[in-house]
Amino acid sequence: MGAGVGKRRNTAAWQMERPMGMDVERGLPQSAHAPAAGACQKGAVMTEQEFQSKLAELMGEISTLPASERGKLEKLADETRQRHERLRQTVSSLQESLDYLRLSIKYLVFDLEATRRENGYLRKMLEETSGNE
Repeated sequence: MGAGVGKRRNTAAWQMERPMGMDVERGLPQSAHAPAAGACQKGAVMTEQEFQSKLAELMGEISTLPASERGKLEKLADETRQRHERLRQTVSSLQESLDYLRLSIKYLVFDLEATRRENGYLRKMLEETSGNE
């Protein structure tokens, strides 16, 4: 494994540790869209369309390189595309899980409140029954 690969992983780990805002429109974490150098202003979010456009542009640039350099860069660009797709699928799955969790919590809170009301009612009945004897 080359030094560059380890460096990329460290960068990715750093990005994963950063607090992430959500891009609600696309359902993706904002930090997952690191803009290409000079592509966007600092702090701007790259849209899916911009990402795909920049990746296609990169692939076009790679295709003009000599064959000795082209293969390795094409492989890296393809891996980037695959990682991006897996990331989108993972974020989508996580959002679905969070939605389900939120709904489950609402049901549990409702059930808890109903149980408390029922317990109060039953205690009151017990007190009335004990008081009548």
